Amino acid sequence: MRYSIILLTSFFFTTSVLKAQIPIEVLVGDEQVSHDFFFFKDLDEKKHYSVFTQGRFAVNYENEALNTTYLATYLTRNVTKKWGVSIGGASNIQEFNPLVAISYTHVSKDHRLLVNLFPSLMLGEKTSYEFSGLLIYMPKISEKWSSFNQLLFATNLATSNLYHRHSVQQLRIGLDYKQSIQFGLGINLNFLGEDEGYYYSRNIGFFVRLTP
Repeated sequence: MRYSIILLTSFFFTTSVLKAQIPIEVLVGDEQVSHDFFFFKDLDEKKHYSVFTQGRFAVNYENEALNTTYLATYLTRNVTKKWGVSIGGASNIQEFNPLVAISYTHVSKDHRLLVNLFPSLMLGEKTSYEFSGLLIYMPKISEKWSSFNQLLFATNLATSNLYHRHSVQQLRIGLDYKQSIQFGLGINLNFLGEDEGYYYSRNIGFFVRLTP
């Protein structure tokens, strides 16, 4: 019950800050309902500094132990137009990890292609390597409509023996209207551990996103 309250509260919070241009999304799937939000923004006119934040809250219909809360933020000092150095942190229900990363960002002139990659070193009690990224491609179909395609992913490996700790892939395929609302098919895949004790889950459903 408390996770349902978190999910609803986070949705209304991000809805109330639409003026900050934060895309918000709800996915209603066969296993979970989830709320995702993220934003990428330059912090100064010369684009020396930028910030990328991603958050996710998910409620499993049958098992509260499978609920998800995740938030990650990268503050980047851009060395070139595409490359930079980042610091930040990532947290879930179990732990918080400070991080340092190299960032790669590419945004097309028409803003229909975005590539954001972060090879990271996660610090804390259990250090790990993580490679995460966001890819969005929205080719035009007509004056008002576009195809919407997105892949958000992360893979985390222990530094000691490259043991696979966890990974996630989130795929979105659908349509975009005036670069303000997107909807279509959503698939979330989660992997935890390796061979012995390996855990896998998936959630397939329909998503709607608002991009003010």
